[in-house]
Amino acid sequence: MQVYFSHSYRDVAVNGYFIDKFANEDLPLRADQKTDIWCVAKLERYLSEMRGFISVIPCRPTDADLGGYSPYIGRELDLARRARVPRLLFVDERVLRHHQLEFPEDAVSFKADEPAEAAGQHDEAIRAFRLALETTVRPERQLSKEAIVVAAGTGTLRDAARDVVEILRRADSARCRPPFRNDLAHRSDLISPAIPR
Repeated sequence: MQVYFSHSYRDVAVNGYFIDKFANEDLPLRADQKTDIWCVAKLERYLSEMRGFISVIPCRPTDADLGGYSPYIGRELDLARRARVPRLLFVDERVLRHHQLEFPEDAVSFKADEPAEAAGQHDEAIRAFRLALETTVRPERQLSKEAIVVAAGTGTLRDAARDVVEILRRADSARCRPPFRNDLAHRSDLISPAIPR
């Protein structure tokens, strides 16, 4: 059982505090490597493979938003929400105060300068989350072998799209529906999300 760990690499002390607690409950974590490139497909794959999602959300105040937080963590939260993966969120109290409606009711707050003040609450939340993961069967996700190729109706992009469709057909890795038409802008029914909503 692995759990995806969403966090900020800059907050070493806060991360260390929570990582010790996860280790005490024997929760194996997996995190994305620190990089300047944010790859949605890689995160979607992680979320489809993991049993749960834990996020530690520190405050990133700005002049415009005293309770701001990392937009990258925000995107990871959105992906986890869309994937409907079980989540446990530890949120800096300043972030919760300014953005309460952006988090579920069971988000657990912490003080950045003294997270151990609420150690009992944190321990209880982690134990409950671990129990939920152990007792909830997550249905295996069947990956579809269907692809939809969408490209402009003229020129180089159309030719490239035809080549991609042909490569996929020859590899027998996907059934393709190539809609080579100029009126695709209104055909949202042809496009399905990578992660189920």
